[in-house]
Amino acid sequence: MNYFYDAVFFDFDGTIADTREASIEATQTAFQHFGLTRPSSELILQYMGIPIEKSFDAMRGPSISGVNTEEIISFFRHIYPSICDKTTYLYDGISELLSTLKSEHFYLAVVTSKKSTVLSTNLEKLGLNNIFDVIIGSDHVSHYKPHPEPLNMAIHKLNTLTQKEIFGVIVGDALSDIEMGKAANIDTCGVTWGAFKQDVLAKASPDSLVHSVSELRSVLLKKTT
Repeated sequence: MNYFYDAVFFDFDGTIADTREASIEATQTAFQHFGLTRPSSELILQYMGIPIEKSFDAMRGPSISGVNTEEIISFFRHIYPSICDKTTYLYDGISELLSTLKSEHFYLAVVTSKKSTVLSTNLEKLGLNNIFDVIIGSDHVSHYKPHPEPLNMAIHKLNTLTQKEIFGVIVGDALSDIEMGKAANIDTCGVTWGAFKQDVLAKASPDSLVHSVSELRSVLLKKTT
């Protein structure tokens, strides 16, 4: 079967799996642990898709003597896995979509702002550890989303793996995903079931904007004419 794309690059949080509750609970708990004002749920969701090395600095406000961002991040990473295990789930239809893409011989990658070790644990817990050909985490790059480095690295790895130049699309729920895709000069598809809604994503002018997994399926399984 001749499809328009031969590779799909997925964001993870808010695109494949709903991790909003885990992010909110772990972030608020970490800030409270150090006597800092708990960021609101809305503020935390606003920064989803951005590595915590950057977002925590932005959310913490004025400095408190004796508390540095690295300590907050370390505590967050300590408590996040157990919270994530209890509150993270796949969006309806995602597992079936990934299985279909795999059976149709698409090359699949995840490009995420979380560390690759945490992502690998998430994928294993969700039964997706054998689905993706390439995984790029924040620990693999020097520049985070929306910089194109993470996506360019994933593209390079797939090109090397396949011994050809793949033609793909980046799928994500955040502005940083769309901006990264545009900077890497590949097609972009925004999904509205994650942290960012239609009006926000539309401002970034993705090539496609979908509201359901069935709509995403139609975009990804588009055939050549």
